[in-house]
Amino acid sequence: MSGLWTLFPAYSFGEFRCAARQRTQSPGKFRRWIFLFALVSLIRVGEASNPGPSVHFDAHSFTLGTCNPSGLRNKAHYFQTHMSYGDLWTVAETHFFGKDVSRFRAGLCAAKSAHRYCITDRQATRKNLVSQTAWKGVAILAKHPTRAIPSNVPSHILDSGRALITATLFGDAWVSGAVVYGEPNSHLYPGYLRNNEHILHHVASHVCHLCSGPRFLAGDWNVSMGSLPVFDLLSRAGFRDIQEVALERWGHEIQY
Repeated sequence: MSGLWTLFPAYSFGEFRCAARQRTQSPGKFRRWIFLFALVSLIRVGEASNPGPSVHFDAHSFTLGTCNPSGLRNKAHYFQTHMSYGDLWTVAETHFFGKDVSRFRAGLCAAKSAHRYCITDRQATRKNLVSQTAWKGVAILAKHPTRAIPSNVPSHILDSGRALITATLFGDAWVSGAVVYGEPNSHLYPGYLRNNEHILHHVASHVCHLCSGPRFLAGDWNVSMGSLPVFDLLSRAGFRDIQEVALERWGHEIQY
């Protein structure tokens, strides 16, 4: 299952408009109007108790997507030509190994990609055997400043090559989120449901309860909707599958 769960809190924005009368003013009255205008300009009109970012999400497009490319090696040029429109991409199954990360970043630079930030899981940058990173790896590719954020998620999950938690600065707002690549339903992973619940529970708990502001949880989880207890946790926290939102608002059918 490729899913994108989001929670974008509503912000309150104030708007102040002043209409000036067109009439002749004496110099004294003109100076008083200048003083009054300077005084009014210091007042924050329509300020909410939890003010939103100075950059409005409805005024400037912010595109967030998720993909499973079955490996990002030597695909920097393809990414630039076919996926350059997204502000932030979460990637599952990168197959990154050691120097693959630096080579991919160099490829993005050579292609003059606007995605200057490529954040990967900790496992991908270590000198390990290829078999330890095969069919694994998660990453965040973004046009805006992005960094991995500290968390209380257990080290064995962060070192699994299947989870990554980041924050992206869009204007004055931090967009926090995570990408998870779940174990597939295969004879090689007999405990995939239990392991995926373990990973998703820790990651979702951090994103839901220890972060604030706009948040998302994305990736290829390799499980059916509602098949794990973590889906109840996400629903209680106010998260919704983005496909459900698209169905309600624009009539797009849900695809699996």
